[in-house]
Amino acid sequence: MAGLAALHVGAALKHHLFDRDAVLAHMVPGLRAPGETEAPPKNPGRLAVLGLGGALVVSAAAALAFALAPMLAAPAPSAPSTIEIAEPEAPLASEQLAPAEPGAPSAWRVDTRSSAVAFAYTYEDESGATDFDGRFSRWRADIRFDPDNLDASSVVVTIETASALTGVAAHDGALPGAEWFDAAAHPVATFRTTRIRSNQDGGYEARGDLTIKGETRSVDLPFRLTIDGDRAAMTGSLTIDRRDFGVGGGAADDLISRDIRIDVRVDADRVR
Repeated sequence: MAGLAALHVGAALKHHLFDRDAVLAHMVPGLRAPGETEAPPKNPGRLAVLGLGGALVVSAAAALAFALAPMLAAPAPSAPSTIEIAEPEAPLASEQLAPAEPGAPSAWRVDTRSSAVAFAYTYEDESGATDFDGRFSRWRADIRFDPDNLDASSVVVTIETASALTGVAAHDGALPGAEWFDAAAHPVATFRTTRIRSNQDGGYEARGDLTIKGETRSVDLPFRLTIDGDRAAMTGSLTIDRRDFGVGGGAADDLISRDIRIDVRVDADRVR
């Protein structure tokens, strides 16, 4: 609840101090929006009371904002093509990859320095909607892929759910909890392809089983792929309903969008 209160106060202060609109003015009697001219007082006594009350509220809000500044410094949402990549803090251990057998799809080693599994969602309260994005800092992928042998190609992605990061302290603290990812009971989420096919537009589609918090749903991930010699680059995106996987609950559940966009970017090298 303290995290929610901080988000409410932060959003109101953002509107007043940076967006310079009337949101906080509507919440605090007697407070004028930035740029609003002062009307002649109709009741000086009442105006003095309102002015004192507004000053106390604004002073308290400013003090709270100063204390919560690190939590309110959330990064602006980014499109899939501009996700800021940070090398995983401690990448999940990868199996030793051996070259593919003759006729089998190639094995590919993920370049974690330029790859990402990211997500985006919307937080909305009475002050308006704010978009947030985040990423998982610990994950691995077992990729066996050959564009000329899609029937035998496969991908398995394993994500450590406790590694979800948004840059917002209140969100990062809540995500591993029982109501959201429940990382203690379900430390990993997985995606296992059941079919990969090419599309007429030159792209691909991976159908697979996505498992989060023990709930499995079949999902389709459209993606684009380029292969230059032994280097491959892939980008894809899909949207899921988090409630299909039992993700969410508590006081903040109705404030977070049900639809969560997942963006994937993978650079990989063929194993020789």
